[in-house]
Amino acid sequence: MAVSVGSGLWIILTLAVVLFYFLVFDVFPKVELLARLFLIGKLREKGSRSKIFNLFDVPKRWFTHFYMLGVVVNTSLLILLARVVVFRVPFPQPVQNIFNTLWAPNHTPEGVSGTAVVVVLVMEELQVLRRCYECLFVSVFSDSKISVVHYIMGLLLYLTFGSCILASTDFNNFRMTGVDQVGLLCVVVGCFLFFLASMLQHQTLHILSKLRKSHSGVVENRQHLLPNGGLFEYVSCPHFFTEILIYLAMNIVVQFQHQACLSIGIFVLVNQVIMSLMTHDWYRKNFRMFPKDRKAVFPYLL
Repeated sequence: MAVSVGSGLWIILTLAVVLFYFLVFDVFPKVELLARLFLIGKLREKGSRSKIFNLFDVPKRWFTHFYMLGVVVNTSLLILLARVVVFRVPFPQPVQNIFNTLWAPNHTPEGVSGTAVVVVLVMEELQVLRRCYECLFVSVFSDSKISVVHYIMGLLLYLTFGSCILASTDFNNFRMTGVDQVGLLCVVVGCFLFFLASMLQHQTLHILSKLRKSHSGVVENRQHLLPNGGLFEYVSCPHFFTEILIYLAMNIVVQFQHQACLSIGIFVLVNQVIMSLMTHDWYRKNFRMFPKDRKAVFPYLL
């Protein structure tokens, strides 16, 4: 089975992230344009010597747009999928055309069960709903910026995730059955890991928000402070660690047999590990009391 357009997109973006990382830190460390396109938030230098570069920046709080878009797109796909499952009403032709494009050049559906596909889409729905809520009512964003490249990449992920998952599904024979004992075990393990990681990520974001709030919940500052407690006792970036676990859980549900889900999972893994390493280095350079045994992203390992 050939690499599909949807999977190829995320493979290319994964390679681009790795390439930019080496270009920024090893090949051209003093080229400001590359740094500003790749680095986000506190990892950037304060301001820019060129106003032209600032034109390619957007506020970091625009992260909220990712999850708003994800809620709209994923909810719409779930509603259309429910019509397929319950009423046997096919997807609208424009939506089916998108699926065909993302699954090209393949024509034969993957063998992933319909139940596993639905579980993954429900996971993504819970993920974007929770993250949207946290961005709106929990997180306190700094005044830092991200590049428009990061912004477009984030929008692209939440715009295409659901369609990439559904693109390789056989809707002519779609059934919410057909899960054997191994498949059922994978669904149970994946769901358990998903809810555990989601809970820990929510706890982590509350810890971060409290660094900028008073005991009464009033925002007091927007500075970057050293967090402690929870998973921060083990890693510098538990929110990235739990994001990796969430997409790992989805791949467990589909038994690592869904091409697009695996490609997106690898993209999330590579992107979050690289961002964690850079953030970890920033903490160590800026806080004298930084715990020496704290890792970057994986407890006790990395």
